[in-house]
Amino acid sequence: MLERIVSWRGCSRIIVGYSCGLEAAPGSRLEWSTQAALFGVAAGWQLRPHLFTAAKQQFEPDDVDKFELLICLDSSIQAEVLKQLSAARPAHPASYTPRICCLTDFLMYCPDDVLLRIGSTALLDRQLRGAVQLALPALRPSAARIAAAAAAAAETAGGGSAAAATSSGEGLPAVAVPAYMLPTGIPRPPLSAGSYDAGEGECADPEGCTPDEQWERMALLTAVCCAGLVQYLLDLYPLSDDTGLDD
Repeated sequence: MLERIVSWRGCSRIIVGYSCGLEAAPGSRLEWSTQAALFGVAAGWQLRPHLFTAAKQQFEPDDVDKFELLICLDSSIQAEVLKQLSAARPAHPASYTPRICCLTDFLMYCPDDVLLRIGSTALLDRQLRGAVQLALPALRPSAARIAAAAAAAAETAGGGSAAAATSSGEGLPAVAVPAYMLPTGIPRPPLSAGSYDAGEGECADPEGCTPDEQWERMALLTAVCCAGLVQYLLDLYPLSDDTGLDD
């Protein structure tokens, strides 16, 4: 998904992602049945299947010197990465800790108007933007909900006289988002070939969603987070004439 968004935004020459795993056996590959099932999922989201057909790569502490950021899919992975790095480099945690992030850290980075904008600076292509727009209320808390939570917290702290501080009404409010409103990671459906087939019945998800619905939610949540990550990197490293958009 990151590759799709980066390519659409035209900055694939300056934003490059590499995939690895904590428990991946270097050089191993997914089973052929799983790869074949994933081809259909990848095609439906216009994703190149090379990531799950290529040999797996394992995370190594030295990776922190090779990349600007290490992005983890959930907080448990982030904790394990920090654990391995602290064991390998106990003397200088400040040099790497700020660069170990969860992908969901970027869920709220883009206000709605930035996330869904059109034109030459659009983060999402038309198809992905339409799907995200429809699902956005279920993917992240709205500005109104965040403001209400902030007002309630301020009222509790100030004896009922405080109000929430918000932005000018455009995009997300300027208040912090309560942690309980945010996911701790990207939910991943089980990696079994049968999980990708439509018509497999109800899944074990608490909400009773089908496997297709689980994969759709994962894809759209990943898209919103990746869009936030891309915009964050572009804000951090603005494009110049030497590092312009892709031709």
